[in-house]
Amino acid sequence: MARNQAGEQKGSPGKKCVETKMEDMIGELPDDVLLHILSFLPMYQVVRASTLSRRWRHLWTQVPVLDFGTHEFHFTQSGIESLINCCLMLHNAPKIKQFRARIDHVHILHHNLDAWLRFASQHDVEELDMDYITGNRLGILIRYPMPGCLFHCGALRALRLRGCELKLPASFCLGSLRTLELYQVNVMSDLNASGCPLLESLTLYECNSTSPLSIYSPNQKLEKLKIHDMRGVIFSSIGLIIDAPYLLSIEISGFMRDFYSIKNSSSVALDFTPMFETYYGYFEGRMVLKLLEGLRHVKTLKLCQWCIQVCRHQNFR
Repeated sequence: MARNQAGEQKGSPGKKCVETKMEDMIGELPDDVLLHILSFLPMYQVVRASTLSRRWRHLWTQVPVLDFGTHEFHFTQSGIESLINCCLMLHNAPKIKQFRARIDHVHILHHNLDAWLRFASQHDVEELDMDYITGNRLGILIRYPMPGCLFHCGALRALRLRGCELKLPASFCLGSLRTLELYQVNVMSDLNASGCPLLESLTLYECNSTSPLSIYSPNQKLEKLKIHDMRGVIFSSIGLIIDAPYLLSIEISGFMRDFYSIKNSSSVALDFTPMFETYYGYFEGRMVLKLLEGLRHVKTLKLCQWCIQVCRHQNFR
């Protein structure tokens, strides 16, 4: 027993020596490699890294990924505001690859959010992820109106919004945008994607659950549309109008809307995954019939198994 303890004591200096060498090896890495490593960490950990050595003290201000969306411990309202404001004030990288923020405090001022997004826009952000998940005491979701600076981010390639209010201006340009994902977003006007010529994928999750929605996209790149509806859409006489001539695939899941209208499409594949996949009632039959009647102009139409079963149960011809 004494020998083992002695061995452990003798081994301790060696272990510390190895750890010191490892720290020295990491410290000798080029700045771009260290910044790449830091880009995988949430910002509060990136800031902590500044205490490791003099070299790290200012290195973190060059990190290209600003992730304020991962909270391993609870931040107060003032805490998250102070963290983000301080990081953005000291940050001096010319461009931002990713900017992510998760806001779950209802009292955070909108002018602070506007300033953060304006900062990201001015630094040619490529990927923007904004989660605004706040509600009042009655549990009603409060949405954040996206500022106008968002619609002129020429470098933006991917945009993900949650719990926001989106009102597209009459004229805007997101010339590099390829992926748009909207979760629990209220689209205040028609979703006109003509200002996104490179848009390839569009996802709508619980958007406009109590109001109609129209999607217009003349873009040749947009081929895939995903829609998921919940929270009682089935009980409202609201529909979805899709005008996207080059759209090839439409995936619809969750509760079904009262009607779907697909315009100016020559070839499309429809894939429905309803909340109750084995139920083929009157509502579903009427919805599918309306949809098929509006697709007489389509040259190529692919239907999922659920649509075929609905047609069979309703004896459609």
